[in-house]
Amino acid sequence: MLLEIEQQEFNSLGSTELFIRCTEPTLVQMRVSDPSEKIQIMTELNRSQQAMFMFRLLYPAQNSAVDYYSWLSYLIEQPGYWSGVISGLRFFSEYSLIQLLEESETILEAHDKGIQPEHNTELQASLHPLFARFQSLLPESIERISGYIRSNPEEFVQLIN
Repeated sequence: MLLEIEQQEFNSLGSTELFIRCTEPTLVQMRVSDPSEKIQIMTELNRSQQAMFMFRLLYPAQNSAVDYYSWLSYLIEQPGYWSGVISGLRFFSEYSLIQLLEESETILEAHDKGIQPEHNTELQASLHPLFARFQSLLPESIERISGYIRSNPEEFVQLIN
């Protein structure tokens, strides 16, 4: 699914705005509850769109350490989501972020899932530095991925003159 956008607007968008705009149509479609529909939507995307969309699933985790814990836990538990995120990051060569997520996964899997992070001081202490690194790495990754979009617009957008 290509985003239709005017050339001038495409050129004027900042990195985060471009990234969000290019993923928003797919995100809206993916809000369906039927897993088979989600699979169908993903198969209609090209490889770079799939990678970018899976990367987009990390975006809500940046808001707080609790969101980071909750969102990563959710992605790990959902069949295909975690591996899809990691695969998407590999597509864009985001190896620092992959390493961070793998460290986070190890810590999350070692803790009792029934205890919320706000009640688990050991988990908080383990996750806080990882969340800080995530907050540092995410904008850099978005910048590089937006650069990829600008270098390969035909994979993401249909430019309207």
